[in-house]
Amino acid sequence: MFRTDLPDDAVEENDVVVKTGGENIMEHLRSALAARRLAPTPVEPHSFYGWAFEVPVDGVTIWCMIQGVEKWLLITEVRSRLVQRLLGRRPDEKHEALLRALAEIMAAPPFREAKWKTRPEYEG
Repeated sequence: MFRTDLPDDAVEENDVVVKTGGENIMEHLRSALAARRLAPTPVEPHSFYGWAFEVPVDGVTIWCMIQGVEKWLLITEVRSRLVQRLLGRRPDEKHEALLRALAEIMAAPPFREAKWKTRPEYEG
């Protein structure tokens, strides 16, 4: 969970959200990761409630998605974890490396109050 000082970029028409907010947050994260020599895919809508991109890290693809409004939730997940392990790519190490990069990015403005939790901690 985190907060940001980036403006809300949601679009409403007749009191109906036609574009969910958060695209600018993901574009900021994407640019910051690219500055660290990673190559995130373009930001795309995730269903009707979020924004996502994927980040390849040494052959391991990691999906990143945010959802929320005032407090945002960033979810990251290794794609094809079993296949990656069978190929000897050590997906957990690559995932941890990406999480460290995201933590560094989100420790500075425009991000604030970042709290990191595992899925069981969040759901508990």
